[in-house]
Amino acid sequence: MRKLFILLFLFPLSLSAQEKYFYELRGMEDSSGTTHLFYRIFESTKSSCSYIDVPSTPYTLIDNSIYQFNTESKEQKKRFDAGLGVTVDCTHWGSNIEKYIFTSLHPDSVITIKSGGGGLSLYNYLEFSKQNTFDLGLGNPNGFSIDHTNRTIILTTPIYELIVKRRSWEEKLGKSFSFTLGDSLWDYSYFRNIPDSLLIDFTVTGVNPFSEGIYVGIKDTSIVLSKDFGKTFSPIAKSPFDTWDLGEYLKIESSIFDKDSSSFYMVFKSNFIKTIFLLKKEASEWAVTELSAHSEDFHFSIEPSVSGSYYFSEKDSLFVASRFGEVTDFVISLANQIKGLYKKPNSNILYVLTTDELFEVNTETKEMTSLKKLPVSVEELKETPSSVKLFQNYPNPFNPTTTISFELDKPSEITLTVFDALGRTVSVLVDEQRNSGLHEVSFDASQLSSGIYFYRLETGDFVHTKTLTLIK
Repeated sequence: MRKLFILLFLFPLSLSAQEKYFYELRGMEDSSGTTHLFYRIFESTKSSCSYIDVPSTPYTLIDNSIYQFNTESKEQKKRFDAGLGVTVDCTHWGSNIEKYIFTSLHPDSVITIKSGGGGLSLYNYLEFSKQNTFDLGLGNPNGFSIDHTNRTIILTTPIYELIVKRRSWEEKLGKSFSFTLGDSLWDYSYFRNIPDSLLIDFTVTGVNPFSEGIYVGIKDTSIVLSKDFGKTFSPIAKSPFDTWDLGEYLKIESSIFDKDSSSFYMVFKSNFIKTIFLLKKEASEWAVTELSAHSEDFHFSIEPSVSGSYYFSEKDSLFVASRFGEVTDFVISLANQIKGLYKKPNSNILYVLTTDELFEVNTETKEMTSLKKLPVSVEELKETPSSVKLFQNYPNPFNPTTTISFELDKPSEITLTVFDALGRTVSVLVDEQRNSGLHEVSFDASQLSSGIYFYRLETGDFVHTKTLTLIK
């Protein structure tokens, strides 16, 4: 029953139907200085489902996918699928992108934590460039960071499920798993086999990009700071939330360092409500101050090039703060509620996302430029893929059926084949020409035994293979 509860928490059914809006803005800069923005488009549609002896049942289909917007070319494309629906037998299923980070100055160098499931099953896994996956069991990590100095990924011990060496069920927050991108990461199919040498003895929530080796996080009831890449640490303040709150109601979204490296912001999230704290060293003591309005209307983005400065919004109004919030000034009001902010470093450009429009705001002149309006129909979101892609099957592990998806950038002759561990052909699922776009194929393994299998997509110069796991 607990697994079903978690699934519904990830994909709430209480959201009203027929809604559609933008929210959750993020951004990154590529090596050429171009800004790439990432945001979600939420849309719900009422429908019904019936199956054999199951009577017609109403349900809400939710699309909650993440889109990428190139501010140079002004092109939008769907980047990550997410949402809630039903299977052919009227079982609820869902998938989501819990967290994602970039490993270099390129929007495709992304590592994601994906979750999903249906009925009473739930899974979480880490995926790198759609090629390598890492099973996270059933826990969703609180912390997910990258140290660009030594190209190290830091993944925090999940809550609830026994995944990293935990002493008891009462131990909520514990260690963090640290590995380099060149490490044999993908050999660790389950967290149980991680050696002690790769573990950091506190929940890492953020890495300082301005100063090497400085990590911040939580240990027991304290906020802690490390200056040697997590090898040792010291408590600097009492956590604003106790351990039970973090396990039951709250997620640690991130810790963001100020340019001065002696101050940082901790962002906590409960459902759609964010709570943001400033931790600032004053003489020999650390002061903890809440900055947010403790509501879903509050959004926040630091000014990376100016110490103590950040932008924030309340409902439809935008403000700028200086001296760590001691001084605040009104910037501009918009027609609709603000749902996200991203400040471009070393510039006077602030990107503002409202419920129905994406804007570029000049922070000096306060001039606004509309970049993208909310599509009025699903058809406007459909685009021809820019490349051939083979996606991970869903669900995985599976029994006995699963769905394999792939994208084609043009009409192509393709072959989609399933092999066993010895390389013998098990099934040829597709051997024909298919049009461009997204395609889904069902694979029925009811006549096969449990084990690891492989599926391969071949078209022209593209050949890609992924694994799938059958568990009976």
